[in-house]
Amino acid sequence: MSKFDHRLLTIIFLIFAAACKSEKAKKGNKLIVDISEDTNTYFSVNGIPQPLIGGSNNDNIFQDHPVEPQLDTLIKYGGNFIRCTLSSRDFANQWPYQQRGDALYDLNVFSEAYWSRLNKFLKITQHKGIVVQLEIWDTRDFYQANNWARHPFNPEYNINYGDESSLPTELKTLPDSVVHPFFETVSDTKPNRLVLRYQEQFIEQLLSVTLPYQHIIYCINNEYNGNVAWSKYWYGFIKQKANEQGTNVFVGDMPGNLENDVNLVNWLDTEAFDFLDLSVFTLQNSDYFSAIDSMRAVAQKPTGLVKVYGGEQNDFTGTIENGPERFWKSIFAKAATVRFHQPPQGAGLNRLAQVNLKSVDLLRKNIAFAELQSANQLLKDRQQGEAYCLSDLAQNHIIYYPSCGEVKIEMPSEYNQAEVRWLNVLNAQWEEEYILKGQDNITLKSPCEGKWLVYLKFSI
Repeated sequence: MSKFDHRLLTIIFLIFAAACKSEKAKKGNKLIVDISEDTNTYFSVNGIPQPLIGGSNNDNIFQDHPVEPQLDTLIKYGGNFIRCTLSSRDFANQWPYQQRGDALYDLNVFSEAYWSRLNKFLKITQHKGIVVQLEIWDTRDFYQANNWARHPFNPEYNINYGDESSLPTELKTLPDSVVHPFFETVSDTKPNRLVLRYQEQFIEQLLSVTLPYQHIIYCINNEYNGNVAWSKYWYGFIKQKANEQGTNVFVGDMPGNLENDVNLVNWLDTEAFDFLDLSVFTLQNSDYFSAIDSMRAVAQKPTGLVKVYGGEQNDFTGTIENGPERFWKSIFAKAATVRFHQPPQGAGLNRLAQVNLKSVDLLRKNIAFAELQSANQLLKDRQQGEAYCLSDLAQNHIIYYPSCGEVKIEMPSEYNQAEVRWLNVLNAQWEEEYILKGQDNITLKSPCEGKWLVYLKFSI
């Protein structure tokens, strides 16, 4: 072979290698979320079923500038999930419509700044490997005097429907005390086709931006207390529009009240939603773990918590100590999504949230969560709330202790030793592994200082 032929082959090889690398990079940047067919419990990310975990310091994060620092912190500590409401009520936020010189809005003219911010955020999160829960109607934007008074859908703030809309110009209540007529436009008794037309137009504009991305799960509302018909309507509308574009999306909702049986039956309709967010439901139950575990079993679909409450606000939403404990109980109840709520009602992405996220990430690197199930029944001498267990019912077990605890677990006869490794949650660090042999029942007592989990693996 001549030198020329050798150089030619070298060049061809380099071009081919570069092309392969480029194609691999393109595939690597493609983030696809799906519902795991094997478990029907978790979402899968690029084919891998796993719990989605996260935390952030505000809900409408796409409005932040710059947005990258918070996302980079999330990734650094193992997070892969974030909440994004389409809210505009905070200082300096963009609204989805272009405001005119007379301070009014035209609901037929969208704001380029708002939608470009959202598109940029989605592009960044896709590239960084972060799944987004996109909440469409943030009820807090439509209630309370300061929020509704300046909303583009308020009859006094747009040029499109005025008095014909039947919407109030003033509303000074919270979403849990009265249903805003804005959320009754599809009602059988008092439909509002005029406003519904603009609502549909808003959703169509939203989907024109979001449908090219496949790392989004769509949550219809934030804490919705009205008739489930509203949510079912938008579920069908969004699914149909996506289907027309040749794609599939996952659409769920966050009910604000599941305390009575009628509401529970309506929301558990298996044909209506792809997932349910139980963030508010958990606050209505004293037994946090059982509430999630039982609802997940009944729902037969992913159930998540985009808002794990417990922060420095110290009110009915909980304390800073409650937040991490609820986070882990959600993980051990097999919640599909678990995110620290923003301060002051949650830990957000503070140091405490960071070490807890990192600890989950350390566990994920040792064991596939999709292979585990809640298995508190395996723990002997367990007191109520003392410890929680995830197990594959064979070799692998993870036990979480909210505080001091001591439980026993039986070693199956086919194994003769147990590899034990403790995880110091507050330091997000593994302790040195040790091996126990010749014991039918393994006793596992947690240290009383700090927060701990233990990973137990039986072997021969």
